[in-house]
Amino acid sequence: MGDNDVLVALHITTSGVQGQYMGSDEKEIIHIAYQALNITTKHLHDAEDTIIKSEQNVTSSLSADTGLTQHAIENGLPLQDAINKFNLYLGNVGGNIRLISDGPAHIRQCLHPDAVRRNCVLPAVCNTFTDARKEFQARYPGVDIRSNALQAMAQHLNVEVDRRHGIGQARCILEIALKLLNQGHKLSPPEVICTKFIKGHCTSNPIEDESVVRLRGLPYQASDHEVARFFRGLNIVRGGVVLCLNPQNRRNGLAYVRFVSQEHRDMALQRHRHHLGNRYIEVFTATVQEFISHATAALINYYNSIVPNGADFIVRVRGLPQDKDLSEKDVALLIGEDKITEENVLILRHIEGTPTGEGFLFFYNEEEAGNMVNSGGNTTSPDVKLGTSWSNKPEIQQALSQLGYLSPSVTPVAPLNQSLSALSLSPPASPPARDCVHLKGLSPNVTENDILNFLSGCHTSVLWTHIHYNPKRKCNGSAYVQMPSAEEAIRCCNECSQKFFTDCTGSRMIEVSPCTHEEMISSVRSSYFLTHSSYTMLLNTANLTAAAPQLMQPRMYMQPQFPQFSPAPGLIYYYPTIPLNGYGNMMAIPTAAPTTPATANIIRYRTATTMAPTAPTTYMTQPAPEMMDYSTVYTANQANSGIDYFGNSMMQDFKHVQHAAYTQ
Repeated sequence: MGDNDVLVALHITTSGVQGQYMGSDEKEIIHIAYQALNITTKHLHDAEDTIIKSEQNVTSSLSADTGLTQHAIENGLPLQDAINKFNLYLGNVGGNIRLISDGPAHIRQCLHPDAVRRNCVLPAVCNTFTDARKEFQARYPGVDIRSNALQAMAQHLNVEVDRRHGIGQARCILEIALKLLNQGHKLSPPEVICTKFIKGHCTSNPIEDESVVRLRGLPYQASDHEVARFFRGLNIVRGGVVLCLNPQNRRNGLAYVRFVSQEHRDMALQRHRHHLGNRYIEVFTATVQEFISHATAALINYYNSIVPNGADFIVRVRGLPQDKDLSEKDVALLIGEDKITEENVLILRHIEGTPTGEGFLFFYNEEEAGNMVNSGGNTTSPDVKLGTSWSNKPEIQQALSQLGYLSPSVTPVAPLNQSLSALSLSPPASPPARDCVHLKGLSPNVTENDILNFLSGCHTSVLWTHIHYNPKRKCNGSAYVQMPSAEEAIRCCNECSQKFFTDCTGSRMIEVSPCTHEEMISSVRSSYFLTHSSYTMLLNTANLTAAAPQLMQPRMYMQPQFPQFSPAPGLIYYYPTIPLNGYGNMMAIPTAAPTTPATANIIRYRTATTMAPTAPTTYMTQPAPEMMDYSTVYTANQANSGIDYFGNSMMQDFKHVQHAAYTQ
């Protein structure tokens, strides 16, 4: 300590838990007290305290312990005014000021997080502090102060405790510090609070096994800066926030965060179910392997090769044209050459070379990147509107890995403007064809006719359509369309990506992207109901026909028996809606082979190439399959025992369809 060094003891009270776990319940600050001590002259300045305005209720026990009433808190000063008053007090004291508190919770878990939530600005002096408990433990390592630390330290040093709430604790902290200094103890360097998240790759230093947490429930548009803001008061290593992606390269609400030490990790765990905006965030422990798997240091050289030197501010864009000839220069012209250059553009491409419609933009300063994020996606073309969000280098790695470019044993190096499809990155030997179209953002009441109307010029190429239904028999916002080839799927995406989707609820922009047939089949398996064409597609899928009964075996219902008859080639048989159980498996399907009835029955077919709503419907004469007696499948006992997941209405629906569609 210097000749003009001043210790300022700070004590904070919240409306919730006090002591070691203060701040873990996300309660607001309702009282602050502080007092200054000049180390050289031993002059003790007058103490001050302030009641902070809050709308939160104060328990009777807390009011009895502190003397703070609900009326006094409701009429207190706003937090920013109280901070300004504290800053003025520090200015009057002068000298080299260092804060000291009873443990880290007062400043790290209460002051900084509450200031962020209330949009308050703290003075720079609040970014460093000394922990009185650590100083005492450094002098007396064998003394146990885990229970009621301030009282234990005061008792060991024979310091009298002032009974006044807040001011008494601040005075006691200074007396303890003065006793330690008089015994020859030298204060440790102050702890520093990092208020700005530093982007970049993680350093190659060994990662502590107890320094990583996993977050769940993040908003999909949350950036690494917002995650760091959520943990304000705790120190995150450089590049220590990794936002996770799903197989479709979309953020899935998960993230991994690496802190500088286990102490900070433990305090981060106390913020479990704290709020980021209107969402509560769950915080769990995580392993080093989980963190490294999403942000490996082995790809640092690759990052340096594709990211311009110093361009640490990254923006992810969605909605780019999916033209195979799309270049980085085209993207720069689309966004505006005054905003970005082609050297700072990275286009994501599938292994076969077609763009995914997404990419990354690299900026040298945060202001330019922020302007791009806040621009609303406007481009030089009135027909193209982009989605923009903050991103980081680990997200680039995840996106490239999921596209099949990266593996743990490969560290590719290539220029930024070189097409990703031309890089030697050990792509899969036979990548699956992306011959399907995925529609996202649909309304709950969408129909197949709405989808065919939307596809308009491409509807003659449609082979199958599948709408993903939830247990309430409503679309979950997702649908798939099978095209004859990957080229047709790309053409369909290019023609429809900027069109408005219209149905009974109105018009909206939806997301149109190519996908593989395997992704479509996966959605069919997980859907709670199968439409007519979805069921027929499943039966006519070569690699599933034989194994379908085993793959879709119900856990709670009888083994489904598939019809033994086959519709004519190129035709789609319109079955009644096939219900599935809560596990996504079929519940009951008509069985038995076709029979020759006494009179011919008319069954409706529609050719696969005439599925447009305006196309004529073809009627053909065909024997009807014999229908099973559903009363043998769903008995009254099963219904009463809750086995029938969807209730008796299902039985009535089946009987209604049976009566209407087939003549006996």
